[in-house]
Amino acid sequence: MEMTDKTELLLPDLPNEEPWFELKFQIHELAWDLQRVLERLKALELQLGIKAGVLRLVMALGQIHDEIDHDARAHAPRAVLLARHLLDSPTESVPEWDFEHGSDNTFSPEILACRSLVEAQTRMTLHMEETSSAVYRAHQALLRALDVRGPVRSVLEHVLQQATLCQQILQGPAWEHSRDARRWAEPYWRLMDP
Repeated sequence: MEMTDKTELLLPDLPNEEPWFELKFQIHELAWDLQRVLERLKALELQLGIKAGVLRLVMALGQIHDEIDHDARAHAPRAVLLARHLLDSPTESVPEWDFEHGSDNTFSPEILACRSLVEAQTRMTLHMEETSSAVYRAHQALLRALDVRGPVRSVLEHVLQQATLCQQILQGPAWEHSRDARRWAEPYWRLMDP
């Protein structure tokens, strides 16, 4: 079954024409992305403390942060915009896809000055765990959005509520903790493999 077929089966009370289909696609894409992030974070936990895998771990945390950043700035806001648009003005044309892209690659003096492997690993691990927790909550919101049935307006209201919650989590704690896990991975790498 192709992605299009799977997407059409989601939220069966909503039409499959555009822009309804795009809303379904955005929710599906977000849920898929977050599931993959959760699986990758779980796999990374097994690499903690293993010198041979430290570079892969650092690179993977950077990729995870980039994925969360993209979902927080692109897919989640687009899903919220589409749901709100379909609730408020379904006969008007859908606003263009517009998202800002950027990342924060600065490191605090505390991270740059870290000389303790234990501290770096502890901080990185804490932020990895908090990232997992936040991504799990965002993913659960999307699953609740996909699990609703009923009249179109009720479905859209529920989808908007859950997509907004997902966006808030991704733009808040998930983004912040994934960024900080990636940042603390730098001294962890430096100290683990000098």
